[in-house]
This record gives sequence, C-alpha cells and structure tokens, in this order.
Amino acid sequence: MEKEQSINNYEQLCVWRGTIVGAERAKEFEDFMLSEFKAKVKYHCEEKTLPDSTGEGGRNDLFFFIHNEDIETFSLPRLAYGISWWEDINYNNKQHLYSQEFLKNNPFKW
Repeated sequence: MEKEQSINNYEQLCVWRGTIVGAERAKEFEDFMLSEFKAKVKYHCEEKTLPDSTGEGGRNDLFFFIHNEDIETFSLPRLAYGISWWEDINYNNKQHLYSQEFLKNNPFKW
C-alpha cells in the first residue's frame, strides 16, 4: 500500500524535449533532479517523436512525473531547461508528434 500511495503522489507528467537518459540511468536522473531542482521525480519513459509538418522527427523526449508537493517550486525553474507539463503539448497542438498508442497510455489530465 505504501508503494501505491507513493506512486499516486507523482501525478504531473513532464516532458523534456530532446533529452536522453536511458531507463538504466533512471536513478541517476532522479538524483540529478533532486539536486538541481530540489524536486522529487520518477522517471517514466522516453519516446521518439513522429515526423511533423516539415518531415522532421525522431527526437528523443524524456517523460517523468514530479511529486505533487514539488510542483509549485518546480513550475518556474523548469522553463529555463525547456521542460513542459505534458498538458502543454495538448494546448499547443503538438499531439501529432507522438503515436496514438503513447497518447492513449498517457492521457492529458487537464
């Protein structure tokens, strides 16, 4: 039950465009985020983008969840690194950059 509650406290999905970590280095990434941003995060996955209207695609985007209690303090500093809320992708009409399967498995929450 403690593990389930812990996961539930990481509800906001973030995307860091053009970033490669690798699942095998997830803990190192999480430690970096705690050190750099004082934010607890959980590595989620990485996804290659589909071609856009210019034919460009294949960019590696990193996805991670941030702990609910760290969202407020993370909100502004993340911008300097180009980190977006997952929902920003929706509001900026960039959903077409990700597969339908990925969108289905990672629904927008707001």
